[in-house]
Amino acid sequence: MILGLVFLAGGVIFFLESRNINVMGLGLFGPSLFPMLISAGLALLSLVLVLKCSLYIFKEKKLYTVVRSTFHLDKESSRSIIYAIILIIAVIVYIYVFNVLGYLLSTMLLTGFLAKLLGAKNEETILTAVSIAFLTYFLFKIILKVLLPVGVLGW
Repeated sequence: MILGLVFLAGGVIFFLESRNINVMGLGLFGPSLFPMLISAGLALLSLVLVLKCSLYIFKEKKLYTVVRSTFHLDKESSRSIIYAIILIIAVIVYIYVFNVLGYLLSTMLLTGFLAKLLGAKNEETILTAVSIAFLTYFLFKIILKVLLPVGVLGW
């Protein structure tokens, strides 16, 4: 329920902030439409989650059970939370080294690290990292003509 309230607040804030995006005279279907739709969907689904949890708590009158089951973690749940924290830290590091190392190298390192974290073998890790980095590079740089940072190595 707490997470639902946090996401509800985030959805409302993102919706209000997405209205400030410069629409360049395009009206309703400008660049602010997609963020508004996503944030409205987030807020709506969060509201459903909050209402569902509220109904369960008030109908069953088992607030203690809900709180206890929320904070009681088994071994698998603890491992999932640790993996999520490692993932968040890896993405934050990726953001900081993105301009220094360039798109290709930083994407290869992140993808390789995540593949290894998920238990891939060395050959699979290298193949996954290289193929994802070059396929996304081809998509963004060649097809979509997006400027990507080249980094210190020049690639």
